[in-house]
Amino acid sequence: HYEPFKNKKVTFTVTLNKAELPVLPELTPEFVEKVLGVKKELPEFREIIKRDLHGRKLAETRRAQENKLFDTLLAKASLDCPPLLIEEEVKNMIEQLKEDIEARGTNFEAFMENLKKKGKEPEKEYKPEAEKRVKLRLVIHHLIKTLPIEVSDEEMDNASARLAESVSPQQKSEIAKQLSEKQGVYLRLKNNMLIEKLVERFLVQRS
Repeated sequence: HYEPFKNKKVTFTVTLNKAELPVLPELTPEFVEKVLGVKKELPEFREIIKRDLHGRKLAETRRAQENKLFDTLLAKASLDCPPLLIEEEVKNMIEQLKEDIEARGTNFEAFMENLKKKGKEPEKEYKPEAEKRVKLRLVIHHLIKTLPIEVSDEEMDNASARLAESVSPQQKSEIAKQLSEKQGVYLRLKNNMLIEKLVERFLVQRS
């Protein structure tokens, strides 16, 4: 801040030299192929966009329902979180932050140093959210075990097959290995399916 203007009301005059409206690309078969990577007729392209927008809207609604349900479960739960689990979750959150920052081409150490200069400490700021995540995991795990919620072998086989088909050729062998050994990706997939079934049960009961 310029010292002579400190704590004073200042008015700036701005001159707009030029303003342009954005020019949207023409919807042509060539544009469609560039966007999708394959040739599609314009009516089919419009239908794809329509389904995509509808799918996104459904996903947003579903996330809102899940968040509301999870908040309700947390509000009704009474449990103490082991400090070690909270610390581990904070470390996971910091690691995820590091991956995100480095993916943008920014040096993580410099980024953290800059935050400290501003008086911010991610480790402390992340702690409430970390505790919430740990509590939610414990509550969900308890409900899955006691209700109980289960995923059949057939459901896992179908989900594994869909996952294997969706990954890139470079990932296929490693993903197939983890799925066949029931490790890593397989366990995460099963856990996600259990949570999905748990959420579905509660939402059906509330509807």
